[in-house]
Formats: sequence, structure tokens, C-alpha cells
Amino acid sequence: MGSVRVVIVGGGIGGLTAALALHSAGADVGVYEQAAQLGEVGAGVQLFPNSMRVLQRLGVAEEVARHAAPVTEFWSFGFDGSLTGHQIAGGDGPITSMPMYRPDLVAVLAAALPDGLLHTGHRCATVSQDEQSALVTFTDGTTVEADAVVGDAHQNLFDAAVAVARGVVLG
Repeated sequence: MGSVRVVIVGGGIGGLTAALALHSAGADVGVYEQAAQLGEVGAGVQLFPNSMRVLQRLGVAEEVARHAAPVTEFWSFGFDGSLTGHQIAGGDGPITSMPMYRPDLVAVLAAALPDGLLHTGHRCATVSQDEQSALVTFTDGTTVEADAVVGDAHQNLFDAAVAVARGVVLG
């Protein structure tokens, strides 16, 4: 039997990170993003130490750190401007929090994927399954067979698969 075939519907932070993790575990992964190209969507994100540990295991933490600015201290202020808290960062060891521009994080994750795994311009239309596999159909007519499908509501996966999912979950 070959490696597990996984279709990931959505090329955002979650989809790209899942693709890196699954690929590193030996899965045959394809990421399908509805946008024609990955671009400037969103603003900033804050990567806390646990996130950075995952990115470190996936081999992209150093590149992420090049685009981020480590947080060295946290200051909290009340509505009246009074200081309500102060904490020195780094209590979790050498990894600290990293705020960064979201499109930079997406670009780093996408660049870490091997060529041919990311497919843009693929909006999910339907998801079906039988006893052997799942079949994802995109609005351009492309179909992809997989052992597992991963996605989020933003990519139309749940809208397309709600009847299938109800049948699988509820019997």
C-alpha cells in the first residue's frame, strides 16, 4: 500500500501548515486554494511559543523569525492609562512570541512546500466518498481522489460536503 493521499482544501496558514506536517510524515499531499494566487489577505498574526515550536519541527521557524519581531516584554494598561501588568517574555525558554505580517507567514509556509503540491484557482464544489476513498470536485471540473480531505468553512468545503458529512457522521 502506498502513502496516504490527503487533499487539503484551503491554502491559508492552517492548510499550508497541515500540508507541511503531513508531507513530512510521508503523506501524499495536495493543497487546493480557491484564490488565483496567494496574496495579501489579513494583517498581523501573533505566533506564541507553542506555534513557534511546531514551526521549528517543520523546519521553517528560522525563516519565520527573519520576517518577525520577537516580543521581549508585555505591558498591560487599564482604560484610564494606568499600568495593570508587566511581564518579561521568554519564560518558555529560548522561543518567544513572534508577531508578523500574515502574508509573510503564508509566503514562508508556501515556499517550504515541494513544487507541485500547491494548486491555486481551485474552488471546492463537492465532496463525496465511498468505502474506499473521497472524491473532491472543483468548480473548474478538476477531480481529485484521496484517502482523507482536510478543509475549513472559508473554502466552501463544509457547504459542499454537508450532506455527505451528515450521512457519514449520523449514519
